[in-house]
Amino acid sequence: MRMCVRARLSVLSCLLLLLAPLSACRDANAAVLVVHPGTKELTLGLPFRAVAQLSVEVRPAGTHTRLEWSSSDTGIAVVDERGFVTALAPGTARISVRDAESGARSVCTLKVRTLPQELSIRANRAELRAGRKLNLSPKLSPAPYIPTLYKTITWSSSRTDVATVDARGRVTAVSPGTAEITGQTVNGLTQVCVVEVRD
Repeated sequence: MRMCVRARLSVLSCLLLLLAPLSACRDANAAVLVVHPGTKELTLGLPFRAVAQLSVEVRPAGTHTRLEWSSSDTGIAVVDERGFVTALAPGTARISVRDAESGARSVCTLKVRTLPQELSIRANRAELRAGRKLNLSPKLSPAPYIPTLYKTITWSSSRTDVATVDARGRVTAVSPGTAEITGQTVNGLTQVCVVEVRD
């Protein structure tokens, strides 16, 4: 009986020794995925669509893979089976690619930004005495998702002899009369404050 058990153990040991190199070989040949680029930023509201094409580097080259793409938040961005990403709303999403054969995975962090969607100011009408100042305190929304490049507001006065305005939206009353102070974003949003200056 003992000899029979020993014989079985010996056979199992031999099988394990034979399978071990095969397992090591599979591990050595397992795919490594690297998605390019690793980070990407897209901006909504520009004249062109907020889309990007991601690519995957497979190491070692020629390794058989079955790639699957996914988005951590499909409300922010979606991705198709080719790695073609479409941004939908401001925020951050992780675009992942996974090899269904080996389980290897790589991720691109996608940041979706937007042009200003709203411009607000402190007041739409104001009365000032000559020499007094007013800060219109402009605010852009959604502020955290607007790139610095698109946060510029252009200010103008319909009558600089009545009131002037600087690059920050600070109005200075000059002389009696009425002037329209207009602020405009890079994508055409406007706000107007009618300033009446009195002696």
